[in-house]
Amino acid sequence: MMEKESQADFRINHDFGIYKGDLYENIIAEALAKSENRLFYYRKANSTLEMDFFLRTGTVLSL
Repeated sequence: MMEKESQADFRINHDFGIYKGDLYENIIAEALAKSENRLFYYRKANSTLEMDFFLRTGTVLSL
């Protein structure tokens, strides 16, 4: 979900350019969750590294 400040800025300025990634990420997460997938997320401490949409199938964790 977008941060509250980003949501407010998006509503006021209607600037899709800055927030396209966030919007697509939310759409994909919503679709996967509605397909009864359990979503996993990873963010490395003290870094900007993050991985979205890990899916577990049986004993396998996939990107």
